[in-house]
Amino acid sequence: RSKKCNRTGPPMGARWIAIRRYARHLAAGFLVVLLQSCVSASKSATSGQQEEIRRLISTICETGWPDNFSGHADRTPSSERLIDIGLPALQYGVLDLLLSDDPATIRLAWRVLNDVVIIEHGWIPGRGWQDERMEQESFRLWKANGSLLWNSPKEVRVNAHSKWKAWVAERMAARE
Repeated sequence: RSKKCNRTGPPMGARWIAIRRYARHLAAGFLVVLLQSCVSASKSATSGQQEEIRRLISTICETGWPDNFSGHADRTPSSERLIDIGLPALQYGVLDLLLSDDPATIRLAWRVLNDVVIIEHGWIPGRGWQDERMEQESFRLWKANGSLLWNSPKEVRVNAHSKWKAWVAERMAARE
Protein backbone atom coordinates (compact mmCIF):
# COMPACT_ATOMS: atom_id res chain seq x y z
CA ARG A 1 0.00 0.00 0.00
CA SER A 2 1.12 3.54 -0.78
CA LYS A 3 0.75 6.40 1.61
CA LYS A 4 -1.40 9.32 0.56
CA CYS A 5 0.09 12.78 0.71
CA ASN A 6 -2.11 15.23 2.61
CA ARG A 7 -0.31 18.31 1.28
CA THR A 8 -2.30 20.48 -1.07
CA GLY A 9 0.46 22.90 -2.06
CA PRO A 10 3.86 22.42 -3.66
CA PRO A 11 6.64 20.68 -1.75
CA MET A 12 8.43 23.08 0.56
CA GLY A 13 11.79 21.37 0.87
CA ALA A 14 15.05 23.31 0.76
CA ARG A 15 15.47 22.64 -2.95
CA TRP A 16 12.01 24.02 -3.75
CA ILE A 17 12.65 27.16 -1.68
CA ALA A 18 15.94 27.70 -3.52
CA ILE A 19 14.18 27.33 -6.89
CA ARG A 20 11.51 29.87 -5.90
CA ARG A 21 14.15 32.37 -4.74
CA TYR A 22 16.08 31.95 -7.98
CA ALA A 23 12.88 32.48 -10.02
CA ARG A 24 12.12 35.67 -8.08
CA HIS A 25 15.70 36.85 -8.65
CA LEU A 26 15.38 36.24 -12.40
CA ALA A 27 12.00 37.96 -12.55
CA ALA A 28 13.32 40.98 -10.64
CA GLY A 29 16.33 41.22 -12.95
CA PHE A 30 14.11 41.01 -16.02
CA LEU A 31 11.84 43.73 -14.62
CA VAL A 32 14.80 46.04 -13.99
CA VAL A 33 16.08 45.54 -17.55
CA LEU A 34 12.60 46.10 -18.96
CA LEU A 35 12.08 49.29 -16.96
CA GLN A 36 15.52 50.62 -17.91
CA SER A 37 14.80 50.05 -21.59
CA CYS A 38 11.43 51.79 -21.29
CA VAL A 39 12.94 54.77 -19.50
CA SER A 40 15.80 55.11 -21.97
CA ALA A 41 13.39 54.80 -24.90
CA SER A 42 11.21 57.59 -23.54
CA LYS A 43 14.07 60.03 -22.95
CA SER A 44 14.88 61.00 -26.51
CA ALA A 45 14.72 59.58 -29.96
CA THR A 46 17.57 57.39 -31.13
CA SER A 47 19.05 57.99 -34.56
CA GLY A 48 17.05 55.00 -35.83
CA GLN A 49 13.86 56.47 -34.44
CA GLN A 50 14.67 59.89 -35.90
CA GLU A 51 15.13 58.23 -39.29
CA GLU A 52 11.78 56.45 -38.89
CA ILE A 53 10.13 59.77 -37.99
CA ARG A 54 11.59 61.43 -41.10
CA ARG A 55 10.36 58.54 -43.27
CA LEU A 56 6.87 58.68 -41.72
CA ILE A 57 6.68 62.44 -42.17
CA SER A 58 7.60 62.07 -45.84
CA THR A 59 4.72 59.61 -46.29
CA ILE A 60 2.20 61.19 -43.93
CA CYS A 61 -0.29 61.97 -46.71
CA GLU A 62 -0.15 58.51 -48.28
CA THR A 63 -3.25 56.70 -47.16
CA GLY A 64 -2.16 53.13 -47.60
CA TRP A 65 -5.65 52.12 -46.53
CA PRO A 66 -7.71 49.67 -48.61
CA ASP A 67 -9.93 51.31 -51.26
CA ASN A 68 -13.07 50.42 -49.33
CA PHE A 69 -11.84 52.00 -46.07
CA SER A 70 -14.21 54.76 -45.02
CA GLY A 71 -12.15 55.91 -42.07
CA HIS A 72 -11.12 59.34 -40.94
CA ALA A 73 -9.61 61.81 -43.41
CA ASP A 74 -7.19 62.83 -40.67
CA ARG A 75 -5.59 59.40 -40.20
CA THR A 76 -3.08 57.49 -42.28
CA PRO A 77 -0.78 54.60 -41.39
CA SER A 78 2.08 57.09 -41.02
CA SER A 79 0.12 59.44 -38.77
CA GLU A 80 -0.98 56.50 -36.61
CA ARG A 81 2.65 55.38 -36.17
CA LEU A 82 3.74 58.96 -35.37
CA ILE A 83 1.08 59.06 -32.66
CA ASP A 84 2.49 55.80 -31.27
CA ILE A 85 5.99 57.32 -31.19
CA GLY A 86 4.64 60.29 -29.23
CA LEU A 87 6.65 63.31 -28.15
CA PRO A 88 9.78 62.51 -30.21
CA ALA A 89 7.60 62.59 -33.34
CA LEU A 90 6.46 66.09 -32.41
CA GLN A 91 9.98 67.17 -31.55
CA TYR A 92 11.57 65.89 -34.74
CA GLY A 93 9.26 67.24 -37.38
CA VAL A 94 5.51 66.85 -36.96
CA LEU A 95 5.11 70.30 -35.42
CA ASP A 96 6.83 71.83 -38.44
CA LEU A 97 4.14 70.33 -40.67
CA LEU A 98 1.66 72.68 -39.02
CA LEU A 99 3.31 75.47 -41.02
CA SER A 100 2.65 73.75 -44.35
CA ASP A 101 0.42 75.31 -47.01
CA ASP A 102 -1.19 71.94 -47.79
CA PRO A 103 -4.47 71.50 -45.86
CA ALA A 104 -4.19 67.69 -45.85
CA THR A 105 -0.71 67.83 -44.32
CA ILE A 106 -1.83 70.34 -41.70
CA ARG A 107 -4.86 68.22 -40.81
CA LEU A 108 -2.71 65.10 -40.32
CA ALA A 109 -0.09 67.00 -38.29
CA TRP A 110 -2.85 68.48 -36.14
CA ARG A 111 -4.27 64.99 -35.51
CA VAL A 112 -0.86 63.70 -34.42
CA LEU A 113 -0.36 66.70 -32.11
CA ASN A 114 -3.86 66.40 -30.64
CA ASP A 115 -3.61 62.68 -29.99
CA VAL A 116 -0.10 62.82 -28.51
CA VAL A 117 -1.15 65.63 -26.16
CA ILE A 118 -4.27 63.87 -24.89
CA ILE A 119 -2.43 60.56 -24.53
CA GLU A 120 0.24 62.39 -22.52
CA HIS A 121 -2.59 63.55 -20.25
CA GLY A 122 -4.06 60.11 -19.65
CA TRP A 123 -6.46 59.52 -22.52
CA ILE A 124 -6.40 55.86 -23.55
CA PRO A 125 -7.34 55.01 -27.14
CA GLY A 126 -10.52 52.96 -27.22
CA ARG A 127 -11.26 53.68 -23.55
CA GLY A 128 -11.23 57.47 -23.26
CA TRP A 129 -10.31 59.65 -20.32
CA GLN A 130 -9.44 57.91 -17.08
CA ASP A 131 -9.17 61.06 -14.98
CA GLU A 132 -11.41 64.10 -15.40
CA ARG A 133 -8.76 66.33 -13.83
CA MET A 134 -6.24 65.40 -16.52
CA GLU A 135 -8.84 65.95 -19.23
CA GLN A 136 -9.38 69.49 -17.95
CA GLU A 137 -5.61 70.05 -17.75
CA SER A 138 -5.33 68.96 -21.38
CA PHE A 139 -8.01 71.45 -22.42
CA ARG A 140 -6.30 74.25 -20.44
CA LEU A 141 -2.98 73.45 -22.13
CA TRP A 142 -4.60 73.42 -25.56
CA LYS A 143 -6.14 76.84 -24.90
CA ALA A 144 -2.91 78.28 -23.49
CA ASN A 145 -1.05 77.15 -26.60
CA GLY A 146 -3.38 78.92 -29.00
CA SER A 147 -6.55 76.79 -29.26
CA LEU A 148 -5.18 75.48 -32.52
CA LEU A 149 -7.51 73.92 -35.07
CA TRP A 150 -6.32 72.18 -38.21
CA ASN A 151 -7.96 74.90 -40.33
CA SER A 152 -6.67 77.85 -38.30
CA PRO A 153 -5.15 80.73 -40.28
CA LYS A 154 -1.39 80.62 -40.84
CA GLU A 155 -0.73 83.38 -38.27
CA VAL A 156 -2.48 81.33 -35.57
CA ARG A 157 -0.54 78.22 -36.59
CA VAL A 158 2.79 80.09 -36.48
CA ASN A 159 2.01 81.40 -32.99
CA ALA A 160 0.84 77.99 -31.76
CA HIS A 161 3.85 76.28 -33.36
CA SER A 162 6.31 78.14 -31.15
CA LYS A 163 4.26 77.46 -28.02
CA TRP A 164 3.95 73.74 -28.78
CA LYS A 165 7.70 73.55 -29.57
CA ALA A 166 8.44 75.00 -26.12
CA TRP A 167 6.01 72.59 -24.43
CA VAL A 168 7.49 69.56 -26.17
CA ALA A 169 11.05 70.65 -25.36
CA GLU A 170 10.11 71.11 -21.70
CA ARG A 171 8.34 67.75 -21.56
CA MET A 172 11.24 65.93 -23.23
CA ALA A 173 13.80 67.60 -20.93
CA ALA A 174 11.82 66.43 -17.90
CA ARG A 175 12.20 62.84 -19.12
CA GLU A 176 15.98 62.97 -19.45
